[in-house]
Amino acid sequence: MDSKISGLKIYFRNLEIPLEFKFFDNSFVNKWKVQLAHALNQGAGIQNGGSFYGSAIFTKAELVERLKNYVDFINNNCTERIDLIPTIELDQNFLNELHKEFERIGGLLATVPSGPTQQVYEALVNLNTAIHQCEMYTKSSTKVSNYFSFDVNFLVSERYNLELDDYRYFTTERLHGEIYLNYATIGVPALEAFKNNEIETPVPQKQYKADFRVSFSGGKKYPYNEKLNQWISDKYFWNYEDPTVAKGYIPLGQVLNLNYTQQELFEKVQLDRQIKKVELIYSS
Repeated sequence: MDSKISGLKIYFRNLEIPLEFKFFDNSFVNKWKVQLAHALNQGAGIQNGGSFYGSAIFTKAELVERLKNYVDFINNNCTERIDLIPTIELDQNFLNELHKEFERIGGLLATVPSGPTQQVYEALVNLNTAIHQCEMYTKSSTKVSNYFSFDVNFLVSERYNLELDDYRYFTTERLHGEIYLNYATIGVPALEAFKNNEIETPVPQKQYKADFRVSFSGGKKYPYNEKLNQWISDKYFWNYEDPTVAKGYIPLGQVLNLNYTQQELFEKVQLDRQIKKVELIYSS
């Protein structure tokens, strides 16, 4: 039955017609969609009803307040502390440092036999999401627009190891209306580290989950591939032609029969940022 899975529908609370996507037909997607079906059959919930990104989805003040609340909760409920205070003046360097704290505490708690409490774990996950949402305001090239993207991260989702053949599907392109595999690794992937001028060594993706991102962000070919390759070679002495460097993300599918203009879609999603459910489409 799994081989007949051809796509998915995403239902929003504020959209009369669900968004419909067709999966690409390749060896990785055929493997991944089995894990997606497994997560959905388990009844896995969606973290926060979806995690949304875009320069007009949230105000910077909203996101700073979220960061402060998550940091305060972690400091009050965890033996590890974060000695960074988010303010409206925060920049990319601050977010990079805050992300290091997320990695540090997440890594430490992963070694504790009992693990973190569910509340602390959720606060850490939400802190990481808010950091990346806030990056829309710290990148000089960002302009306020109706472009946006969103993550569907499942609350119960197993991890699986990427195989060598899977890496050939990674791409630095992010095209409008496409679905991409999410980064299921603690750290920063090479492409994002390059964009954010990270000091820490990137962590190439080695595992994946059922989680994915949908991009309605305009979409174009990434114009800085040569600079990215040079940066990887000069800074880390890695072979940028090695596919396991995992530059970018794996595309999984594309939107079908979109019944909204970009502005209509943005306005409806921005008004109520909640996904009701994800449903598989089966071919006959």
